[in-house]
Amino acid sequence: MDDYDVMGPLAPQDIATAVLAPYLTGLVVQLLLSGLYFGLFLSSRRELGQHARKVKAVSWIVCALVLCCVGMACEEMVDTGVSQDRDTNTLFAGPPQSNVLPILGGLTGAVCQAFLMVRAAALFQSRTVRLIFYVVTSAAILLPLAGAALFSAMGFLITQGKRAPLEYFTAEAIWLWSSAAADLLISLALAHTLHRRIAGFNARTDGVLWRLIIVALQTAAYTSVVSIVGAAVATALEKSSNILTSTAAFAFWLPLPALHAISLYTTLSSRRHVQTQLNASFLTTGGAANDGLTLPFSVVSGAAGAPPPRSGARSAAGGGGRAPVPVHLAVKVEREEEVSYDDGLELELDMERRGRRGSRFAAPGGEGTTTQSSLEKV
Repeated sequence: MDDYDVMGPLAPQDIATAVLAPYLTGLVVQLLLSGLYFGLFLSSRRELGQHARKVKAVSWIVCALVLCCVGMACEEMVDTGVSQDRDTNTLFAGPPQSNVLPILGGLTGAVCQAFLMVRAAALFQSRTVRLIFYVVTSAAILLPLAGAALFSAMGFLITQGKRAPLEYFTAEAIWLWSSAAADLLISLALAHTLHRRIAGFNARTDGVLWRLIIVALQTAAYTSVVSIVGAAVATALEKSSNILTSTAAFAFWLPLPALHAISLYTTLSSRRHVQTQLNASFLTTGGAANDGLTLPFSVVSGAAGAPPPRSGARSAAGGGGRAPVPVHLAVKVEREEEVSYDDGLELELDMERRGRRGSRFAAPGGEGTTTQSSLEKV
């Protein structure tokens, strides 16, 4: 088999390992997380159908972008595995098409962040505060997109053997730091507005709001932690010329598109999280059986005495007949609760009807309260 070997430039093994290991690790993690996202997306198709058309459009756009990232990741793994251009410069720069991955990742993150920004802004009651939030957050979203575009542009220039006007790692750090800042800003704003709505209405409503706050913080955690670590690595290597650490941050930004998509799914599945919270609450409190109240008729009607006797009964004073047998009436109020909440997605959760008729209690910001009662003989 030695007759088939050809001479060519070949990087030392330690350089090949240091350059390719973080890159390939990031690609593998991206594929695994993308597979997880696609599984969640397919399993929630029915739930997605309950959302507005704008929400569906954003979901499908993000799904298409993640699919493009998966296609590029597969191409890169195959190209890296079979390419015989193993000199140091080629290993570091990669083929020209590999520089599409950063801009795809930045675009996916920008779409998800813009959607979450609109969702969070819908909860601000002050129009001025909402406008300021839009301006600040839009700048925070456009900055990582610009950083990702610069990162891709620097990569294309390097593959062409041209000198880049900006340090490669500087563009990488701008992208990752600003992406983490945007994620944290949006999620903290959403958590703050939801926390302000906790007014002690009842334990169930407060539990719903706390659950939404937890979901909001989880949404930021997926991407911000990875972005911060990657940005710290890129910043530390910004002035370094050591080829052995040149791609260390690649392992952190490559999974970001899938993580942003999973964060979006977590947000859209908040209705299911709230339904689980409410179901658990009903199981704990015993449901409608514990919500029923049996009251004397006089208490409900405000009458001072007992209810009138049965029709046709004789008076005891009129001739010594039997005393009238009072018919005790009671009002059994069976209560049904409908919890309406607004987390920026215009979601409404209707709880299952309990009893024959009942009252409806809306959460803060809901439509009001209605009470109906039924009379029963006791």
